[in-house]
Amino acid sequence: MPTRLFLAVTPLAFAALLLLHPTGSGSPADAVIPNADRWLTVHLGMVAFLPLMAAVVWLFVRDLDSRSATVARWSLAPFVALYGAYEAALGIASGVLGQSGHADAINALFDSPITGDPGVLGTAGGLAWITAAVAAAIAARGAGASRTATALIATGGLMAMHVPPFGQVALVSLAAGMALARRAPRAVPVAA
Repeated sequence: MPTRLFLAVTPLAFAALLLLHPTGSGSPADAVIPNADRWLTVHLGMVAFLPLMAAVVWLFVRDLDSRSATVARWSLAPFVALYGAYEAALGIASGVLGQSGHADAINALFDSPITGDPGVLGTAGGLAWITAAVAAAIAARGAGASRTATALIATGGLMAMHVPPFGQVALVSLAAGMALARRAPRAVPVAA
């Protein structure tokens, strides 16, 4: 797949997956148990998409030689490691527990200071993603991207709050911002 197509399709495919993310009111178990299979599908898919999203940002800034591009690149490894662990520990585990109706265990995962929402893994991984997106936006602006493109790329950081509608808005914004940045008069260089 050509790089430009990968940069557009990957965030949009991820946004489509997040449309399936169950939401609910009440306890976390109230959202997970009645939707356990769909919950599990979304979070298994997320674990697959996280390294792909890191690749999107990496490819976007790889030919940019600025401090902000370097920050974006260095933020991607902690994002994948920590946010991936968060999705495995909270998303996948609660989905498996939801299939068996273990409400107390699901609620315990969500209440944990490590795996919970918020917890150490999700917060640290989310901050790494926000840092990568904002740094990529600043790098793009330095390479000639418009303010609109810059703002759209930075908005991609909201993907850290992946529950609808934040995840979808963030991912569509990121894809649009990257496309606009590549069309600027002094376009951000992205190999075909």
